[in-house]
Amino acid sequence: MGTSYLDLQARIGISVHLGGWPATRRLLSLCRVAEAGEVLDVGCGIGVGAVGIAREFGCRVVGVDTSPQMVEWARRRARAAGVGGRVSFAVGDVLALPFEDGRFDVVVAESVLAFVGDKQMAIAEMVRVARPGGYVGLNEGYLLTETPPPRVAELARQIGGAMVTLGAWLCLTRAAVRPVLGTMLASLRRGPDDEPGSPPPWASFGYGLFVGRKRPASPA
Repeated sequence: MGTSYLDLQARIGISVHLGGWPATRRLLSLCRVAEAGEVLDVGCGIGVGAVGIAREFGCRVVGVDTSPQMVEWARRRARAAGVGGRVSFAVGDVLALPFEDGRFDVVVAESVLAFVGDKQMAIAEMVRVARPGGYVGLNEGYLLTETPPPRVAELARQIGGAMVTLGAWLCLTRAAVRPVLGTMLASLRRGPDDEPGSPPPWASFGYGLFVGRKRPASPA
């Protein structure tokens, strides 16, 4: 069996997401992390985001990832950064998060659901573990056209991606949460053409920050 893209990242200890830390900071601002007591970072990878949140905002952070290797990398990073007392990590799947209902003030995922087939279930799980009135935020790539060019489709197949259009993301997020800050979008930076007259695969998609607030609990 061949090594997947995500397995390779776990093996060598890297994790990346669209927009880098500037996109993460914008997402956290929209989710009002500065006011949060506890944050869940879904698909935490090697812990860069979780550690960064704990250091910058001083809140408690829980990171969860399907890869035990990624979780071990993340734990080492937290210890080295001196935030081990505020950050913890667990192995788990976004389709069945190992946490109780309504626990977290903020739940975020970056470049995670692009690799998940059942995005509606994944978002529902993120909403489930967010407290009433809490925030759910995604940083995810989207296709610019309904039918991607063949080499884009092949690239997605090779890395195990399941990317959808912007319209599909909006439908999924609106069905799960009530948006309060709107949808913040940014275009993915385009690189130089790798073939004369032919745009590179990454010119066929963008990324967006999708933020919603969980419906507050109904009065008794």
